[in-house]
Amino acid sequence: MRFPVVLFDLNGTLVDTLSDLTAALNETLTHLDRPLLDEAQVRTWSGEGLRGLLRSALRATGPEPTDLEINEWLHDFRARYAAHLGQRARVYPGVVETLNALLQAGARMAIITNKPEAPSLSLLAQLHLEPVDPAASILVRLGGRLTAIPKGEIQARLDDGTLGAATPLVDLALYSLADLRAGRLEAPLADTWVGRKFGIAPAAVR
Repeated sequence: MRFPVVLFDLNGTLVDTLSDLTAALNETLTHLDRPLLDEAQVRTWSGEGLRGLLRSALRATGPEPTDLEINEWLHDFRARYAAHLGQRARVYPGVVETLNALLQAGARMAIITNKPEAPSLSLLAQLHLEPVDPAASILVRLGGRLTAIPKGEIQARLDDGTLGAATPLVDLALYSLADLRAGRLEAPLADTWVGRKFGIAPAAVR
């Protein structure tokens, strides 16, 4: 990889949460007896953070709010947004494929967002984009999709047939620089430390 770390914004880059944001904002406006806004209007303020968004929405629907009013109503807006977050959100087309390609290329990735950590992680989990902790999970390919398996569940997944000797494991620590450059980022489970630790016999060659 040319760059050691690839950084992404969350909302508006990886994930479209405009519908959730608009629903929460309109609930707050209804509570304040103000007119509702459509998604096109809310989109123009979506990069302002929740405080800036609320201020812009209040300016557009009534008298100029004071800082005291913003502080008072912001708590309500945040609570409503947290309740709606993930209900209508969607991953933008091509995002999963791009993230998988970067992962296979050996990229380290991180998300930069102005949203609090807890709801951001909750949203990622709902959309199956949660980060994988290599100390806690292994990354395997199941049905063409990369899937994180907690290390504490490996034996159970072997027992129920989810994992097998030939299941591809993605583990960058296993490979040389030449492997990474050639895109050889997967190995059968039986040929890795997982196979040795759990006594997995190599898959029979047919």
